[in-house]
Amino acid sequence: MEQFVRSLPLDGRDLVVSVHTKKDPTREEWETLLVALKEAEARKAGDLSRVLTLILGDGGSPDTLMRDALSRLLKGRPLKMAVVTDSVVARGAVTAIGWFNPQVRAFATSKGASVFEYLGMSDDEVRRTNELLQAMVRIIDVGTLETFLKAAQEDKQAQSR
Repeated sequence: MEQFVRSLPLDGRDLVVSVHTKKDPTREEWETLLVALKEAEARKAGDLSRVLTLILGDGGSPDTLMRDALSRLLKGRPLKMAVVTDSVVARGAVTAIGWFNPQVRAFATSKGASVFEYLGMSDDEVRRTNELLQAMVRIIDVGTLETFLKAAQEDKQAQSR
């Protein structure tokens, strides 16, 4: 398994989380993400502004055809996406996605609090997201995920001082 996708209902919104290994996602894996996005959009009565996406990856990234499929799904509508990676190649894919989705942002794995702030998440939503991410660590081996969780915890501790 090179990708793992889960959805998390938040306060009036849905968060779609996708975790990738160093390998590029297969077509089937990418389709899993697209289906999760479509389902989240449907749960929000077609209001894509109430869907958030958090992608964490060690370097695997979508190819041109996969990015085109995402573009067709969005139909010119913005989707708030935070992509956490230290991979230069994956950041290049984020730049390409930014051509049709101006609400995509790339973050270094050390920027836990910045990611949650960008997504506009409450403390409770961050806690619930971290619980989901910790469960994902036990399922898929992605170093970025573990580094991000550690950085997010350190950010939280620094804010409480």
